[in-house]
Amino acid sequence: MATTTTTMIKPMLCKEATAFDDMNYIYEVKLNGVRCIAYYPNGVILDGEIVCPGPDGLPDFNLIQHRIHVQDAAKIARLVANSPAQYNVFDILHDGEESLLRRPLMERKNILTTTLQKLAYDQLHEGCTPELWSRSGLRITAFPDVETGAPVEHVWISGHGLVLYRAQERVNGEGIVAKPMNSHYLQDNRSVWIKSKIWHEDVFAVCGVTEGKNGRTGRLGALVLGKFEDGKWVYHGEAGSGLSEYHVMTLPKMLKGTRVCPFPDEPKVKDLVAWTIPEVYVEVQYFKLQDNGRLIHPSIKRVIPRGGVNE
Repeated sequence: MATTTTTMIKPMLCKEATAFDDMNYIYEVKLNGVRCIAYYPNGVILDGEIVCPGPDGLPDFNLIQHRIHVQDAAKIARLVANSPAQYNVFDILHDGEESLLRRPLMERKNILTTTLQKLAYDQLHEGCTPELWSRSGLRITAFPDVETGAPVEHVWISGHGLVLYRAQERVNGEGIVAKPMNSHYLQDNRSVWIKSKIWHEDVFAVCGVTEGKNGRTGRLGALVLGKFEDGKWVYHGEAGSGLSEYHVMTLPKMLKGTRVCPFPDEPKVKDLVAWTIPEVYVEVQYFKLQDNGRLIHPSIKRVIPRGGVNE
């Protein structure tokens, strides 16, 4: 979008920490989409996330991933109908001729509410009724109700980060973001805003090994992970992060190689050294499970020797 402001703004980032309560902070849901700085012709610059809601109303990155870089008009039309996107706005950085980067966060929030209503009105050239607001594609960040888990429109909550974090856990959400009420907008800086991701843990069998790279050249690189589900082994990707030097040295002696892939549909595994008999297990921490079964950001927490798990 064209704008009277020529300077491109870099998004403010987050560091990671565990969830906490603090009355000097506001808390928002961590959205699972694509970060977007939007420039409007009237000089308004917004910060938010483009998301595609899934059947449960929560953002689903798998849906928006299919829309990225698509240029074919017919395919775009199908995706718009089948996977409608929303621009969830959580900050305003510029209003007309005025930069808001040095304004406290809560001042920007107040300006944002008024500005979004005006943008919806200007975009549609009609009164901003709830129906028209819905058609505008603009949203203020929403999160599930803390009691029912149902999606409810909210801008933010103050002080009670743990309540929001637990609500996100119940609906399998991404996590939360904590922001000091008086914080300025610091471009490309991750020292002030704090994200608390929701991590998951599960046990997987070691079904193969890959060759190491860089510091592990010629040694164990990653473990091919599988789980016995509905009478068959299901592939869940690879994990090498979290392996200690001790396990890099000893795991190859614990594993039994096999020429037969344990999975009914043999996956393409990069740098595969060998398939293994799935009798050694590992406890894995991961962020999300993709639709194709692969784990996002898996990390090995511990190794469970043969006979240590009943699957």
